[in-house]
Amino acid sequence: GSNHNVAVMTDGTLWAWGSNNEGQVGDGTQSTRPSPVQLSLATDWAVVAAGDLHSMAIRANGTLWGWGSSFYGQLGIGTSGLNVRSLDPAPVGSATNWLTVAPGLAHTVATRSDGTLWAWGRSDYGQLGMGNNADLLVPTQVGIASTWTVAAAGDSHSVGLRLNESLFAWGRNLDGQVGDG
Repeated sequence: GSNHNVAVMTDGTLWAWGSNNEGQVGDGTQSTRPSPVQLSLATDWAVVAAGDLHSMAIRANGTLWGWGSSFYGQLGIGTSGLNVRSLDPAPVGSATNWLTVAPGLAHTVATRSDGTLWAWGRSDYGQLGMGNNADLLVPTQVGIASTWTVAAAGDSHSVGLRLNESLFAWGRNLDGQVGDG
């Protein structure tokens, strides 16, 4: 993340440390953590990633979890605003087929095991891939393709890879980050 880190240990435990002003460490506080702290007693965490002021994770059962700021809806919990945050890992929806997740500055992109691509949060530069600049407060499918394998989120842009290894990018392109020349 920008000023915090998250990790899954080989035993499936979830850990985080660093700046925590928006709860992005996920230990139930807003206190900076200079050393790794364990976030839950669960031992089935599979994937975790840090964004700017939020973090996202997937458990072995395919459920999606988020914590930290949801100022623009980047947690996918259906609400947004200055003081909207989760200080602990909280479930995002009820789907059990999340495969990858990538939080960015104020948006999140993810893939599901059925090959679909999903996005939510801020879209001021079209970084959600919906063809507009409307923020989304819950995970929303991007297009109809079911051949996505992984996606990544940057500051205000996103990229995705399909099964045939074709790479796509969208969002802000001020410095050429979309790679379209």
